[in-house]
Amino acid sequence: MPEPRRRPAVPDDQRAAQRTTLGPVHRTRLTDDVAARLVAGIIDGRFKLGERLPAERDLARYLDVGRPTLREALVTLRAVGLLEVRHGDGTFVVHRQADFLAKALSWVVLLDAPAANEIDEARRTLESAVGAFEDNPGLASRNQILARVLQAVRLLARHPGHHTNAARQLERRAPALQVANVASRRPLRIGMITPSSNTMVEPITAAVTAPFQQQLSIHYARIPVTRIALDRPSQQQFDLDAMISAARLLADARVHAICWNGISAAWKGSASDRWICEAIQRETGIPATSATLAQLEAFRAYGVRRYALAVPYRDDVRKAIIRVYGEEGFDCVNSAHLGISVNFKFAEIPAETLRTLVRRADSPTAEAVVVHCTNLATARLVEQLEAELGKPVFDSLLLALWHPLRMLGWNQPIPHWGRVLGE
Repeated sequence: MPEPRRRPAVPDDQRAAQRTTLGPVHRTRLTDDVAARLVAGIIDGRFKLGERLPAERDLARYLDVGRPTLREALVTLRAVGLLEVRHGDGTFVVHRQADFLAKALSWVVLLDAPAANEIDEARRTLESAVGAFEDNPGLASRNQILARVLQAVRLLARHPGHHTNAARQLERRAPALQVANVASRRPLRIGMITPSSNTMVEPITAAVTAPFQQQLSIHYARIPVTRIALDRPSQQQFDLDAMISAARLLADARVHAICWNGISAAWKGSASDRWICEAIQRETGIPATSATLAQLEAFRAYGVRRYALAVPYRDDVRKAIIRVYGEEGFDCVNSAHLGISVNFKFAEIPAETLRTLVRRADSPTAEAVVVHCTNLATARLVEQLEAELGKPVFDSLLLALWHPLRMLGWNQPIPHWGRVLGE
């Protein structure tokens, strides 16, 4: 008679786990998906540690979910310690990297499909994108390649630390991809979304680009903006739906890049523009930036950490800009403002008043002077002011052209408009 089969011994740690195992947790899938997307957004840099999230209204529209679903996801992320609420200021990503990474990894493991499957999918997607570039580097395949890259990045962002050979290949090829695409299209077309009451962007940008009419054209769409202030009606002007509608119209002109030529994120928080730009790219397939993101890129490109700020706005807006850039790691050493809130009036400020404003803002310790408003005529004075002050003058209107050109691989100097475009 055969001996009875013995059950295999169960290690003590497994036995303890069996005793404490609870029943299945039935989760609300949509809420979990929203939470996972927010975590991925933090991991891949759309939101930085210590940064304020966009308003619930904007986040809900971007994610295409109801505000109750979004709130539930935010509550969950606050409960696990990835987000924190500062009463009166909003919801922020936690500051400490070590805390975030530990909690984020636990959250990804809890929510996601098996990591190995997603990492393998991301690897295959990136390899496909690299192959597509090698087979056809021209414009025709650009949007398809970018779509594959975006898909893979989203997958890999949920599993930080996993870098495949294909990902490294794509990183090495990215500059070549940009230059190849610029070389394959003439004229280069850039779309600008401008505030409705702005009267400076179009004439000044036309003057800057006039010598390059055979190589470059700029196209415009407007959204309703008449007043710059921190109250609720003013903040609601910068509506995501309006941005998307304007971007769709620009996409009809087959532009190669889109720029939101306004600086609302300078006081709302740069994350708001990153989400807007991502939403535009998701909707149109066209890469997007903004005047505020251009300013941050100029800081980094020129190695500027200490800056002086010149704005036409009221004092509370000036302070909000200084706070937002401080959160990004840039220190305002001096500033000046004019106390105006009506956007149309910015364009009527005399040139001598603008010169005085910049001089008042400057400081010996400032590495650059920032002129923050895209409805000022300061761009016409930048070359003179830089010669006088001996440092770069970052004018928002000029940067809003410089950054999309930089994104698309433009390498021709544009003289007579200051260092940034001239170099």
